[in-house]
Amino acid sequence: MKPYNCFDCKSSFSSKGNLIVHRRRHTGEKPYICSQCEARFSTKGNLKRHVKAHTGVKPWECTTCGGRFTEKKSLKVHMRRHTGERPYQCKLCSKNFSQSGILQSHMAMHLNQKAHLCELCGKSFRQKSQLRLHMQRHQGVRKFDCPHCPAKFLTKGDMQRHRRTHTGERPFECSLCGKTFTRQQSLNEHMNRHYGHKPYKCKYCRKG
Repeated sequence: MKPYNCFDCKSSFSSKGNLIVHRRRHTGEKPYICSQCEARFSTKGNLKRHVKAHTGVKPWECTTCGGRFTEKKSLKVHMRRHTGERPYQCKLCSKNFSQSGILQSHMAMHLNQKAHLCELCGKSFRQKSQLRLHMQRHQGVRKFDCPHCPAKFLTKGDMQRHRRTHTGERPFECSLCGKTFTRQQSLNEHMNRHYGHKPYKCKYCRKG
């Protein structure tokens, strides 16, 4: 029995924690931030996998095609491409998928929430351009170079935010106290504290 249900796509979960993590697919919340490049992730596990990518160490090798992976789990999912195994089935249309995340995104598409699906990780997007940018992350495309160090970035905005760690530039200023920040999001969070505003409320107890 799975007593915790998602209000958006009707997926059900055995624990409240799993539901909270799943809800981030719909809300876009990504509370875990990479300290090296400021990339954001919805789960701690995804962040850990990303950090391993910075090191370049990939100890797990596919014996069929020679592809290498940072985690054994990633290799296991990859092997399904060779075997054709699709263990996750949609209860509405009986379509099968190789990953549970892809199935969950597919279920959301039944409700016409997001139309563009990444076949590699299951994340879905409302716009094709968003999917294209996301796919570049999978492919490791980083076109924007930091002028101060060897770091490379997917978007110009990511590079500019990183560059501020070298220059010390803090272009976002609080109009109430004069404190400055490197990112607009940090200023927004700071302003919320000035006004006592808590934008994120629990759906169950309504506390902010």
